[in-house]
Amino acid sequence: IQFQKNNTLTGSNELFFDAGSTRLGIGTSVPSASLHVAGDVVIDGKVTATEFHSTVVSSSIIYQSGSTLFGDSTDDIHEFNGKSLFNNGLSGSLTKLVDGTSYLIAGDGVTISSSSIGSITIASPKTIGSPEDDSYDDGLFSDFTSNTPTGTAIDRFNEILKSLAPSPAERASKTDIDNVGSSCRLSFDQNNTISSYTNVGTTTGFASTEINNTFESSTAGLNKRKGSFNSTTSLTGDVNYAVAADIHSSGQVNYPAKSFGKANVGLLKIVLNDITVHSIDLSDISIGTGAPGSGSDSDLNANGTGFTNISAIDTGTFADGSELSLFVHRTASYIVTPADQNNGWNVLKIVHTIDGVDSETNTIEWLTDSDVTPLVSLNAALTSVSLTGTKYLSGISHYTGGTANYSVEVQNAYKNTYTTDNWVTFTTPNCSAPSFAFPQINTILGEDNTKLLTANTTLTIDASTLISGTVGISVNVPHPTKSNLVNGSPLEITGILLNNKAETSTTLSENFTGESYRMKSGEYTLQSHVTNALNDWDSAESLHSNDGMMIFNEKLRSPSNDGIGASGDFTSMTNAPAMNVDYSSITTGIRTYYRKVKNTSGGSQSDLSLVVNGTGTIMQHGSTYGTTGISIAAKIPTTANNQSTGWLDLSQPFATGQYTTGSGCLQGALDASLDATNTVTFGTKFLNNNEYIMIKIECDATFTGNVSSIAVSWD
Repeated sequence: IQFQKNNTLTGSNELFFDAGSTRLGIGTSVPSASLHVAGDVVIDGKVTATEFHSTVVSSSIIYQSGSTLFGDSTDDIHEFNGKSLFNNGLSGSLTKLVDGTSYLIAGDGVTISSSSIGSITIASPKTIGSPEDDSYDDGLFSDFTSNTPTGTAIDRFNEILKSLAPSPAERASKTDIDNVGSSCRLSFDQNNTISSYTNVGTTTGFASTEINNTFESSTAGLNKRKGSFNSTTSLTGDVNYAVAADIHSSGQVNYPAKSFGKANVGLLKIVLNDITVHSIDLSDISIGTGAPGSGSDSDLNANGTGFTNISAIDTGTFADGSELSLFVHRTASYIVTPADQNNGWNVLKIVHTIDGVDSETNTIEWLTDSDVTPLVSLNAALTSVSLTGTKYLSGISHYTGGTANYSVEVQNAYKNTYTTDNWVTFTTPNCSAPSFAFPQINTILGEDNTKLLTANTTLTIDASTLISGTVGISVNVPHPTKSNLVNGSPLEITGILLNNKAETSTTLSENFTGESYRMKSGEYTLQSHVTNALNDWDSAESLHSNDGMMIFNEKLRSPSNDGIGASGDFTSMTNAPAMNVDYSSITTGIRTYYRKVKNTSGGSQSDLSLVVNGTGTIMQHGSTYGTTGISIAAKIPTTANNQSTGWLDLSQPFATGQYTTGSGCLQGALDASLDATNTVTFGTKFLNNNEYIMIKIECDATFTGNVSSIAVSWD
């Protein structure tokens, strides 16, 4: 098409007429229709067309503004082959079909209405309506009317059914673990972290647990905290541990203890630390073996975590044994192995999911301390050893007590948890030591789980007798999740000669714990000689200055026979008092022991029973005693009634009227081998109440036996 512009005939590719196809193009030289406009079109007037086609395929709209009306009568039909999107809703009636009838038809008890804006309301009455026989009076609930709310009727029917039908088992609701954890103190928290250890949180309802705080078994509502475990512990429990068995009065079991309901649908999950570590599909009939309460099937993940003791499903049961298949239950346990546990804080729950709806148990939480570094004691020292006091027996000097300071260091006591016992204790043979207070981690000083435990205590010797003995001490440090340190770094004080034992001998019995009833060597002619303090034995006096036998280690011996292999040399002991005696040279001659015995019978006495225990043989006085023999003699010093005897020999039979030294006092046959029991008689001689007899024992210096006790009873 040519046109005149500025008196010049010209043309443009933007305005083109294709004479061959009779097509006009505006903005294009290749028109594809009778009129082809390439670009926007603005029409101020009305557009009338036989057909209207659109190739709009994007999110563009037909008009930049304004509205569009399709059709000019109610019988117009507009067909949409694809989807229609109405961003701001619809208006007008939406309930009519093209023939004017409704496509939503209300059934019995249902109403349908449409508002002026096109919304549809479908409703049903909330009452039970009229009865089929026109009366509710002939039923259980005669107060029912046609206006009784439907919920009221259903609630009453449900209550009656509950009393008739067996109850269903609960869905998974309460779980626990069988294991018993240890209480511990924490060596970490959010401000004092340990690599790979999860800090204890508060999401389960427990208070915050910080460093040095105690983590122990406790509850918060239904949630349970179970203490700490080491990294070798697999935790086990039951899905519904708190469910009691449901048993009819007839004895018929509806479901056993620990059952959970809806046990044939949904997924049963172990959720550990908010992660499902294992689940089973309860609808899978291949899962579960054995009756509920006796299940034996297992379903585990690669780490060994999962469900165990899974039973087959069973139905609810009426009192007469009839089944109610509507209610299904089973039992199962679980196991959580160390490989699935966190180091540090762990939280477990069992979840039963049906159609996307979860039924969760309470939470169980615990602490896993995987550190296995053993506790080690080092740098132990025993200092300031002080042996004190002096006690003499037969001239031998003994200590009576002593103390020493003990110090030790212990590594790994705080790694990564530590004890709540509060005390470091000590093993102390023959002594005692107070426990040492377990110090906490001082974070202000920069201490952490690598803290070195330093313990100091004072040991006190509490043994009553130590004969070249030993006192010792070692440290004991507990730990909640790994092996305790037991008897760490033992130290000893050896070769101690100590006697702090109170004398327990009496006027009628001698056990050689002291020398209170011992007398000096003498004839003891008169009672006054016995009671004269000048004749009391001096325990500090050396046996080198007299002929006495030796009391040592609660036995009566020869001075050179101490029974400990030192041959009476008490200067050779490592920890005996200085300047002690040496009796090893006393190897010849006769040694004696004199002992007073009081008549406490309340009357006059002539006979007594004499029990002498030990090792050796009773021989005649003056014999060659050798290494095993002893002689025993008894005497009545002159009494107030002028009664007296010489030293009468126990090995010889009493002869009437014979009372001189060397005569016999034995009544009956001689029991010669110690332990020996014999009867002493003084014939017609007697002593009054509170008067004394004297007993004398003799042996050779080479005597290797001993006398361990003497007992007198008045016949």
